[in-house]
Amino acid sequence: RTSSALCVAEEHVQRGGFGSELLLHLAGHRVSVPPFHHFYAQAHHFERYGSQGFLRRQSKLDVESVLAALEQA
Repeated sequence: RTSSALCVAEEHVQRGGFGSELLLHLAGHRVSVPPFHHFYAQAHHFERYGSQGFLRRQSKLDVESVLAALEQA
């Protein structure tokens, strides 16, 4: 209730994942949500396939991408 931001990073698509369920839960309990940053898996239709690390980079879920996005927020 006192945080200045809320961040969820998950290897799931935007709808139906933890982030959307968390927001639904908070709204149901009338908890005011601070600025929300949701990092989630993009559609898995890439031109190339590879390791889990490669796929995380494609969805910008790797550590460097998430930290860079948070610095810009």
